[in-house]
Amino acid sequence: MRNNKKIKKYSREKRVSKIFFALILIFSLLITGGVNASVVMAGDDGGTNIKRTGDNSGQENPGEPAEPGEPTEPGEPAEPAEPTEPPKPPVAEKKKISLKGLKKNIRVKARQKFVNNISVTPTNVEKVILQKEDRGKWVNKKNFISDSKGIAKIEYPKEINKKSKSVWRIYIPETKETTGYYSDKIFITVLRTYQTPGKYHKINDQRIVLKGGGYTLRLGYMGLKVRKVNSYFHIGSYHWPRYTATTKMKVRRFQKRHHLKATGNVDKKTWLKMGFSEKSWYQMGAYTSPIGVDLTYTKKQCINAMIRHGMKYLKARARYVVGASGTPKQGCDCSGFIMQCLYSVGINPLPTSAVRHSKPGYEYESRQLFKNRKLKKVKLKNIKRGDLVFYGGGIVTHIAMYIGKGRCIESWPNRVCIMPLRSGIRGRILGVRRPLP
Repeated sequence: MRNNKKIKKYSREKRVSKIFFALILIFSLLITGGVNASVVMAGDDGGTNIKRTGDNSGQENPGEPAEPGEPTEPGEPAEPAEPTEPPKPPVAEKKKISLKGLKKNIRVKARQKFVNNISVTPTNVEKVILQKEDRGKWVNKKNFISDSKGIAKIEYPKEINKKSKSVWRIYIPETKETTGYYSDKIFITVLRTYQTPGKYHKINDQRIVLKGGGYTLRLGYMGLKVRKVNSYFHIGSYHWPRYTATTKMKVRRFQKRHHLKATGNVDKKTWLKMGFSEKSWYQMGAYTSPIGVDLTYTKKQCINAMIRHGMKYLKARARYVVGASGTPKQGCDCSGFIMQCLYSVGINPLPTSAVRHSKPGYEYESRQLFKNRKLKKVKLKNIKRGDLVFYGGGIVTHIAMYIGKGRCIESWPNRVCIMPLRSGIRGRILGVRRPLP
């Protein structure tokens, strides 16, 4: 009896295990997507038998169940379609701008107001800009507004008086209705209020520039560069610097010590080796005063400007230096002083120049100015402010500038000063010349 109970219990457990095993196998086949042609059949005893296709033995294979396959990743959701933009309305074509009545070559006298009335099409354009060419760039100078009829009054600014020649143009910005517009170049020539007539030296607009200031110092030279070299060696005179044999000897020794070519002449390499600047090498030999007049100046104003510049040397107590034509602080002699006064009003009295003045044989540039036919010759009794007065004992040795009321301003040893027109110390008056006739 006990054995029967044991047998029944064993059979029950066996059926349960078979059912559990069958359920596991079915679940794994469902996951992998198929049963591989397997048939699940129920036995008479309530168990389950599994027949495998392709197995000709017909025997049950109790092997281990196959490993369940990896679950597949769910696919990425599809991107939503881009919303289509509604069609844009057609863009209206912009109208092109045109101008009429624009003057492109203008000659006008200084101080004279010049207005150019232009007609702008289409008439609804309002903003009109006047531009000036400055160093290759266009700079806005003035804005104008056209009226209901498209008329714009272009009035050029006083700035045109700064130079005798300048270049301008009209610019109209682009709008929603119109295209942008650039006019052709407009060339303006401004005539001086006063200009020397005929054959006489002309007043230049820009500062005088002299070439050749980097000259080598040799025997016989004078001026600011020689004074600087002599001061370096503690030789010579401050007011009468000259490149003498002593200077040459000192320079040659210096060159040998510093492994330079021992010529005894001061070239640029020697100058720099002495500790002097490259700028001073050129500037001391070719200095010209900045121009103190513009296109609007009358004759009287030009004369006053020239005298006013001379007064700067007087105020600075500029020292007399033979063969020199420097700044108020550097000094100058009588000829050098007059040259700087002429440079200040734009007059270049060639062949006389500050460069040539330092060379041997050109100490008395006053004589060359006296002979210069581009300076108007006048009688002493007709002398006026700004005239040049020449002195000497039969030959010109000194020059001064008349400032009115029987007085002259000049560089006389040892400073720039004011002296009477007539004075025996300078010799007699040999003639008068007028630079601004």
